[in-house]
Amino acid sequence: MALLLGTRLFNLNRNTAVLIRAGSSICGAAAVITREAVLRAQPAQVTVAVATVVIFGSLAIFLYLLLYQLNLHWNFLAASQLTHGIYTGSAHARGRQGRRRQHCCELARWSA
Repeated sequence: MALLLGTRLFNLNRNTAVLIRAGSSICGAAAVITREAVLRAQPAQVTVAVATVVIFGSLAIFLYLLLYQLNLHWNFLAASQLTHGIYTGSAHARGRQGRRRQHCCELARWSA
């Protein structure tokens, strides 16, 4: 889906879309750098992908906080402060260990 959106909607070339997809879904800039060698991507493509992943990852930190505040007011998710903290921490730390997110999400289900 990321490849389709990247190439069709945002008019990116295939390598840049694949690099952004890897960085967004796996572990950020490290995945972009690792995938660069496989794709033989140009430096400009890598730069765009790393910048995109870092900028949107940084924005997500603040977005998660905003979503928590909105959830307190509107109560659209039955999530406690602990559950939200575990999800936010695991989603942000996914780059360090791929399985950490799955483990923390399981903990969030148990604590809810």
